[in-house]
Amino acid sequence: RRDSSCRTKVRKILALPYLPSAWIENMFSQMWADNQDEALEQLFSYVSNTWLHNSLFPVDTWTSFKMSVRTNNHVEGWHNNITTRAQHYNLNLYKLLELLHSDCVELINLIQLGQHEERVRGAAKVRNEKLWGLWERFDAGDMPVKMLLDECTKLV
Repeated sequence: RRDSSCRTKVRKILALPYLPSAWIENMFSQMWADNQDEALEQLFSYVSNTWLHNSLFPVDTWTSFKMSVRTNNHVEGWHNNITTRAQHYNLNLYKLLELLHSDCVELINLIQLGQHEERVRGAAKVRNEKLWGLWERFDAGDMPVKMLLDECTKLV
């Protein structure tokens, strides 16, 4: 039972970025005040000092509330594609610049034609749909912030 409670608290901390930035510190403070588990005190202290009360990482820079892109997976995919293409042709610097330029022109053309869309697959697509549904309910006033956090915790 204790392990389950500990996991839930950790998952709630991990779900904080899904909340609007204005609510994150308040919800975290409530969680910390309610914490009875000594083993989690270091974690709460770390999150507080590193992510909430640190000018290097202001909360509004790491919240992902209502953001469609929350990871750098798309950048890694693009980088992998370019690296593969560059190695395939054993490119020197000038050829690599040509490759990057042609990739950029192709992307601009796709965007202008409205044919560029993100590829989201499987579990990530389902999670995105659930998150957007939760965010819409929250924005409509149909869900208090504590319930939003509880529901987002299930998606972490």
